[in-house]
Amino acid sequence: MAKKNTQKKQNSQNNDTKITIIVIAFAVLIIAAIAALVLFFPKEPDQQPEPPQTELTQAPTESTEEPTQEPTEDPNAFPFEIPGFTLFEDVPAEIVHDQLCILGVGSYSGPYFEDGSDESVTDVLAIVVENIREDWVENADLILSCDGETAHFSVSALPGHRCAILLEQDRMVYADGMEISNPVCTFCTNDMTGKNEDFTADFSLEPYEGDILVFRNVSGHDFTGDAVLYYKTVAPYGLHGELLYLGGIAYTYCFDGPIAADEMRQANPAHYSIGGSAILFMSYDS
Repeated sequence: MAKKNTQKKQNSQNNDTKITIIVIAFAVLIIAAIAALVLFFPKEPDQQPEPPQTELTQAPTESTEEPTQEPTEDPNAFPFEIPGFTLFEDVPAEIVHDQLCILGVGSYSGPYFEDGSDESVTDVLAIVVENIREDWVENADLILSCDGETAHFSVSALPGHRCAILLEQDRMVYADGMEISNPVCTFCTNDMTGKNEDFTADFSLEPYEGDILVFRNVSGHDFTGDAVLYYKTVAPYGLHGELLYLGGIAYTYCFDGPIAADEMRQANPAHYSIGGSAILFMSYDS
């Protein structure tokens, strides 16, 4: 009897061991299945991943400041800054001829350059004119009405699309409250007969030791008459360095004839400087 009980107990233990192994194996299978699901079917992220940044290591922050803009120039603004010149803001620019425009009217203090004297003047009436065509202005006269008086201005040898400041011919002084009106061009000609803009086939002009010019006849033949050089004083008074002709006056220097082939001369013309003068043309008989 005791032997049967022992055998029965042993059989029961063996069954319990088999069940435990089955349970453990089943649990292992479940864990393996879950792991496989996690590996092959990962959980979708809540947010899209940020794209990789190839240049910046940190995303730029948006500026709260207003963008800086380049100031735009007023196309009607007076285009020069001239020492000693005070612009009258209430006198508008005006075209007075199909070739001439008055850009501004004002008063000028400084050397008087219309007669070559360079004497100091104060508050002389002045105008700034522009040749608005390609052709030269060989000579022009302009007037302004100033409280019943007439102011006179004159310009010679003004190239196309160039500007000049002109001083009143009789040095009329501006007085406070003077009413300025009725600008008129009374005479204008562009006849450049006898004026040689390109004279390089006949004569050469080279600077030498400061303001000395070396003049030479390179034509290969003699000239019996004179050769006259024309030039004007200029200064870079434009807002962007543009040249302004100072005065209506055109200076001249005469190389007396006869002038032999290959002849060379030195000249030191009055009011001429290498950096402050513009050679315009020469006049001579070929």
